[in-house]
Amino acid sequence: MRKNLTMTASFNCAAGGHPSPTVTWFKGNEEMNFRRQNVVDNGQTMKVKDLRLTDAGVYKCRVSNEMGTITYTYSLSVKGKKSAAAVDFTIPQ
Repeated sequence: MRKNLTMTASFNCAAGGHPSPTVTWFKGNEEMNFRRQNVVDNGQTMKVKDLRLTDAGVYKCRVSNEMGTITYTYSLSVKGKKSAAAVDFTIPQ
Protein backbone atom coordinates (compact mmCIF):
# COMPACT_ATOMS: atom_id res chain seq x y z
CA MET A 1 0.00 0.00 0.00
CA ARG A 2 1.31 3.46 -0.86
CA LYS A 3 0.05 6.74 0.57
CA ASN A 4 1.17 10.32 0.20
CA LEU A 5 2.39 12.30 3.18
CA THR A 6 -0.58 13.75 5.13
CA MET A 7 -2.84 10.92 3.96
CA THR A 8 -4.01 7.93 6.06
CA ALA A 9 -2.31 4.54 6.43
CA SER A 10 -4.45 1.58 7.54
CA PHE A 11 -3.14 -1.56 9.23
CA ASN A 12 -5.38 -4.63 9.36
CA CYS A 13 -5.00 -7.31 12.00
CA ALA A 14 -7.05 -10.47 11.49
CA ALA A 15 -8.45 -11.51 14.85
CA GLY A 16 -10.99 -14.18 15.63
CA GLY A 17 -11.55 -17.10 17.91
CA HIS A 18 -13.27 -18.30 21.00
CA PRO A 19 -12.96 -16.84 23.47
CA SER A 20 -12.82 -13.53 21.63
CA PRO A 21 -9.22 -12.31 21.47
CA THR A 22 -7.78 -9.09 22.82
CA VAL A 23 -6.06 -6.88 20.23
CA THR A 24 -3.17 -4.64 21.34
CA TRP A 25 -1.28 -2.23 19.04
CA PHE A 26 2.36 -1.17 19.42
CA LYS A 27 4.75 1.23 17.73
CA GLY A 28 8.17 -0.28 18.21
CA ASN A 29 7.91 -1.98 21.60
CA GLU A 30 5.67 0.67 23.15
CA GLU A 31 1.92 0.17 23.47
CA MET A 32 0.16 2.85 21.42
CA ASN A 33 -1.70 5.73 23.09
CA PHE A 34 -3.89 6.57 20.05
CA ARG A 35 -3.58 10.34 19.96
CA ARG A 36 -3.80 10.69 16.17
CA GLN A 37 -4.69 7.10 15.39
CA ASN A 38 -8.10 5.45 15.24
CA VAL A 39 -8.86 1.84 16.01
CA VAL A 40 -11.99 0.35 14.45
CA ASP A 41 -13.53 -3.09 13.82
CA ASN A 42 -13.11 -4.23 17.45
CA GLY A 43 -9.44 -3.24 17.36
CA GLN A 44 -8.69 -5.14 14.17
CA THR A 45 -7.96 -2.04 12.06
CA MET A 46 -5.71 0.83 13.10
CA LYS A 47 -5.53 4.01 11.03
CA VAL A 48 -2.81 6.64 11.24
CA LYS A 49 -4.22 9.92 9.94
CA ASP A 50 -2.27 12.86 8.50
CA LEU A 51 0.95 10.89 8.03
CA ARG A 52 4.07 12.65 9.25
CA LEU A 53 7.72 11.73 8.97
CA THR A 54 7.68 10.79 12.66
CA ASP A 55 5.06 8.11 11.95
CA ALA A 56 7.71 5.99 10.25
CA GLY A 57 8.66 2.84 12.11
CA VAL A 58 7.60 -0.67 13.00
CA TYR A 59 4.03 -1.28 14.13
CA LYS A 60 2.80 -4.49 15.74
CA CYS A 61 -0.60 -5.95 16.41
CA ARG A 62 -0.80 -8.59 19.14
CA VAL A 63 -3.86 -10.83 19.14
CA SER A 64 -4.25 -13.01 22.22
CA ASN A 65 -6.71 -15.18 24.12
CA GLU A 66 -6.50 -18.28 26.31
CA MET A 67 -5.49 -20.38 23.30
CA GLY A 68 -2.41 -18.35 22.40
CA THR A 69 -0.94 -15.22 20.87
CA ILE A 70 -0.21 -14.11 17.31
CA THR A 71 1.76 -10.97 16.45
CA TYR A 72 1.55 -9.19 13.09
CA THR A 73 4.41 -6.83 12.20
CA TYR A 74 4.13 -3.86 9.83
CA SER A 75 6.82 -1.49 8.57
CA LEU A 76 5.85 2.07 7.69
CA SER A 77 8.18 4.40 5.83
CA VAL A 78 7.10 7.96 5.21
CA LYS A 79 8.72 10.14 2.57
CA GLY A 80 8.61 13.90 1.95
CA LYS A 81 5.89 15.91 0.17
CA LYS A 82 6.60 14.64 -3.33
CA SER A 83 7.12 11.03 -2.24
CA ALA A 84 4.83 8.45 -0.75
CA ALA A 85 4.37 6.44 2.41
CA ALA A 86 4.75 2.70 1.96
CA VAL A 87 3.30 0.09 4.28
CA ASP A 88 4.68 -3.44 4.29
CA PHE A 89 3.60 -6.18 6.62
CA THR A 90 4.69 -9.65 7.65
CA ILE A 91 2.10 -12.30 8.43
CA PRO A 92 3.15 -14.65 11.25
CA GLN A 93 3.68 -18.30 10.43
